[in-house]
Amino acid sequence: MRLIFPVLLAALCVTARADDSKPHDYTNLDANYQRLLAFKPKKDPKTGFIVGGMNTTETIRGLKEINGIKIADLESSMRPGKLSKAGFLGDKERLLELMAADNDWVVQARLTHQEIARHLRVLAVVSRGESKPFIYHGTRLRAKIIQYDGFQESPFNDGTKASDDVALENLDNGEWIRYSLLVPMMVERYGFYEGKGTSYRVDPKAVVKVLPFLTAKKQVGHASFAVGREQPQSPTDLVQELTDKLRTCPRDERENLLIEILDYWLGPDGKPMIPTLLGMLDDKTPPPKQYSFGFSRPSRELTEQEIRDQEADTILEVIASFGREGVEPLLRTLKSNDASTRAYAAIGLGKIGAGAEDAVPQLIHRLKDDDARVRRNSVRALQRIGRQTERSIPAIADTLKDDDPEVVVQACESLRQFGPAAQVALPQLITMANRYERLYRAGKLPQGDKRYMASQLSAALLETEPTLAVPRLIRVLRSQDAAQESAAKRLASFGQDSASAVPVLVELARESELARGFGAPSVHAFNVLVAIGEPAHELIRLRVLPLIENDLDSEHASTRLYAADKILRVFPKHQRALDVVVAALEHEGPLPASGLGGAIDRRADAAASAAKVGQHDQRMMPALRKLLKGPPTPIRLEAARAIGILNPADTQWRAAMVECLKAFYNRRTMNDSSSWDNLGIVTSSTVVEAYKLLGDDAQPFYSQYVGVLGRFTGGNLMVAPARDPRSMQRVVELGAAIVPTLIEAVEEKLPADEWYNYNYMASEALGLIGKDAAPAVPALCKLLEESKDPGIRQDAAVALGLIGANSELTVPALTSALDDGWAKVRAAAADALLSYGKDAKPALKKLRELEDSEYASVRQPVKAAIAALGDQ
Repeated sequence: MRLIFPVLLAALCVTARADDSKPHDYTNLDANYQRLLAFKPKKDPKTGFIVGGMNTTETIRGLKEINGIKIADLESSMRPGKLSKAGFLGDKERLLELMAADNDWVVQARLTHQEIARHLRVLAVVSRGESKPFIYHGTRLRAKIIQYDGFQESPFNDGTKASDDVALENLDNGEWIRYSLLVPMMVERYGFYEGKGTSYRVDPKAVVKVLPFLTAKKQVGHASFAVGREQPQSPTDLVQELTDKLRTCPRDERENLLIEILDYWLGPDGKPMIPTLLGMLDDKTPPPKQYSFGFSRPSRELTEQEIRDQEADTILEVIASFGREGVEPLLRTLKSNDASTRAYAAIGLGKIGAGAEDAVPQLIHRLKDDDARVRRNSVRALQRIGRQTERSIPAIADTLKDDDPEVVVQACESLRQFGPAAQVALPQLITMANRYERLYRAGKLPQGDKRYMASQLSAALLETEPTLAVPRLIRVLRSQDAAQESAAKRLASFGQDSASAVPVLVELARESELARGFGAPSVHAFNVLVAIGEPAHELIRLRVLPLIENDLDSEHASTRLYAADKILRVFPKHQRALDVVVAALEHEGPLPASGLGGAIDRRADAAASAAKVGQHDQRMMPALRKLLKGPPTPIRLEAARAIGILNPADTQWRAAMVECLKAFYNRRTMNDSSSWDNLGIVTSSTVVEAYKLLGDDAQPFYSQYVGVLGRFTGGNLMVAPARDPRSMQRVVELGAAIVPTLIEAVEEKLPADEWYNYNYMASEALGLIGKDAAPAVPALCKLLEESKDPGIRQDAAVALGLIGANSELTVPALTSALDDGWAKVRAAAADALLSYGKDAKPALKKLRELEDSEYASVRQPVKAAIAALGDQ
């Protein structure tokens, strides 16, 4: 819990009054909550109870269990002195009677539990960063966070927990409440406000007294009133209702309503709404002030243009969700006399993607627009519309001569996305790269300028022949530019084909690293030399090794170990380097290090180096065995891993490794918690290697491992907007061994996490594992058929195509998915059917019905599938 609110706080923008001396207005956090934190409703098929949604009082009174826990057992655990000293219920209170009474009151107040919980959680965010009075939905409030050691876990056994309270006071009427951060989560999921017989009770009536806007705005058509309501039976009625709300919605509530519209997944039915949405793009009234703020950076006021751009982005997301219906209106808007409006239209067409292929000629024309923003957005739109628009590549290549550097950068990025098809642009790319290189050398571009980076790197990436790419990549590597690491990786990927660069790389590798850190060109150059292999070894020995050997005598342990590790990667029998590693392993007590490595214990580094070099020095084994003793730490885990690699027959390492892995998943008990966090998030490859060494003994840890990495591979937009391929790859590396655990994740049997849905990561991982994931087919088919999230259904379809097994079950499921209401799911299903060859022929009839789909993204895979299956 402690991590969620600070990260959210750093990610969001908030509204403030026009005068900095007046209280900040945090109303806009409300919309961001719905986007980032809201819990997705789930209906229990056994009881009919909707976790995270509104239920009838009759349903609540008739419950026999919640989350699989019998009501009697829940009540027993909630009594004082059981799960907590104060308890969640009074001694004689009945859970369902209490929940039913609270549900009746909330419904009569025309509220939802989810709406109440949302505001309480948002205000908890504010309380961490605001010590002064502030404004929220027109109400003057003051909030304070009260922190405690330890955590209180939810009695509903759903994995949620909290450690802090919030004290909230209404400065207009003097009302106040205090609540544990666990309460909003229980309210959001179960409508449970705790019992009247406990001091932690948060009565919904008290919440409304502190936040009177909750009921006041219902009477004037508050924008978010549709939240929690059933959709009208007629899509036409729903669209009309939402359009009317758009027309009357106050500007400061617009974001909430737009996000709500996105949640309806209207598709083409939303077309009547487009004129109203486009009218919002032309709204010239001054927007309310907004501030970006967070714990890691100072607050700043957003410019009016930044605020308008944020608003426009959400409006365009809504239009894009209507699919091809938005293309024609946006094309008309693209001809507007207002440059900002034209720029927004280009963004919108790009968001529609492949379905906007009819806009390609107009977008190409806009590459000559007078406004640089229009040109830049048009380039990006052409890229996002897709590879079927390769006829636009020559026009994009012409923009490399643009006077605006940002247009040039966007052109480079777009051409990279087109891949080999962009080879026709190579002459212009080389010309442009040389031009920027001359400017850079003449001192007319700042050091590390991104424009230089993009131009040079893009040219290199598009050159498939190493003989062409190597010289240019070397220039990037020598440029002290931000692209050095990428250039080095590209050179390393060529292996011995980069041998012509060895003399230059050797000279770069001789530069001092101490003065410039681990990002120095010498580090990158040395890594490339290692990748080149034998052709580079002799020059390394003659020219580079003497300099690295000097660091073996450094006063800093981290510098000595870093130098030893580099040497042993090339010369595994180098005696002085081995002596450094053994000395570190034999050091009595912590090995403090300053300089390059910081003041932490470096014996884990020594153990990691020992694992790489084999048994060239038998002194390592006794020293490693000594490190197996004591409490579980990252050092002990590294030592166990090293012994497991060097001497698998040794019986001591296995038990030590198991104990360390247990502690790894209970890091709050560790003294060196920061090191364990680093081990789990940054270098979790150590854990995967430990699993491989343990074999079947690692099975009990897989679910915790997926749970830990799940928080860093997507789903949680606050932490990782894009999935981390390294973390995903570590899951996939375990292959068939982790498939049963990933099936649990698909079925959501893993320990619950309040801000992550495991379906996404598990589906993707199973697909990447491929044929070995065949046992997961039934679970993925069920996910494809039953999930309410179109993104999850899409992932499930893709995974089934990559696995390509059990056609008797999979083909019918994918065929049914061709009727899915979401275009991307239909496209994924059609593409997946290709993997099943002649077994997919029963889907031909349904595929032919989609051959003239209004979505190009659907038509393409459908036509490909028809062509392939028709030849079977």
